[in-house]
Amino acid sequence: YYSVIYYANAIIAQKDVIKEGTAEDINQLVGEAYLLRAYLHFILVNLYGQPYTKPGALNTKAVPINSNTDLEKVLSRNTVGEVYDFILSDIDRARKLINKEQWENRYLYRFSTVAVDAFASRLYLYMGKWEEALKASEAVLAKKSTLEDFNAADSKLPNDFQSVEIINSYEAIQSSSTHRACHATASFKAQYTGGIDLRIAKYFGEVADDGHFRITKTDGSSQYHCTFRTGEIYLNAAEAAARKGDLAVAKTYLLKLIEKRYTPAGLTQKQTELAAISQDALITEILAERSRELAFEGHKWL
Repeated sequence: YYSVIYYANAIIAQKDVIKEGTAEDINQLVGEAYLLRAYLHFILVNLYGQPYTKPGALNTKAVPINSNTDLEKVLSRNTVGEVYDFILSDIDRARKLINKEQWENRYLYRFSTVAVDAFASRLYLYMGKWEEALKASEAVLAKKSTLEDFNAADSKLPNDFQSVEIINSYEAIQSSSTHRACHATASFKAQYTGGIDLRIAKYFGEVADDGHFRITKTDGSSQYHCTFRTGEIYLNAAEAAARKGDLAVAKTYLLKLIEKRYTPAGLTQKQTELAAISQDALITEILAERSRELAFEGHKWL
């Protein structure tokens, strides 16, 4: 991660001497470097630091912030609060420079204006800033709201880089070797409701010798690179709205995803279950849907 951060820092440092391309091209490139630097610090602080919302976490040490190309400088660890402030600052810089709203499929590993809001949506959710998370989620969905419909015979996996859901396909979540080493437990598969949840057939393969299930959501190839997609954004919006107490808004976003993942009978069942649900129960259900929907895409590591 720090090697890639170094390259991002090099691009940022050379902004004023880059000559190739238009001013718009250069701004886009440097903006992507800022967002990449922010995103990698986000991964690092979540892997090695305390959760942002844990009491007292902001003053605990996490990882070093690296914002320059000095290879001789000895970095010291920054606090969780300092790292998040740095990430927010870089997102703000990226937002002012990135100007490409959408890339064609072969360039989807590059960041766009929609990706800026998608990252902000996830970041604010992790920070417990519900109003900001909902606002960022709505900004994404105003520009890109498409979902794969699992009721359609030709639907793709949502984390396929050619899926209609993909906002950014930068990350390789699994390699071919880690994919072969990973199976899904029978107890996890049991969290999906048989007969109505169409993800069972999409996400799980045959039972392995150990009694667990093969993962079909990825094969470790570049086809399944995925960083941000609309399925997550609907869940971010639903959770943020639910925690704010806007239950009707939360249910609307959650049901839009459910409509594409369950059979028609399953949708009706879920609509009935959600009709008179309490705030706490709704949040619990949204978290369960996050687990089912985003399985095997790296989120659980954080």
